[in-house]
Amino acid sequence: MQDQASALRRVDLVVGDLMMELAAICHIHDMDIMQAGHNALDKLTCEDQI
Repeated sequence: MQDQASALRRVDLVVGDLMMELAAICHIHDMDIMQAGHNALDKLTCEDQI
């Protein structure tokens, strides 16, 4: 069994995996949620740079 330290993953990798899963779901259901998510992240990134 893995110890807890080796089981932890980087946040960016977890978010990337989540985005890929959402993309697959959106493709299946023809949703535009990925674009909405991208827009929200882009907006937050722009606000952080101000």
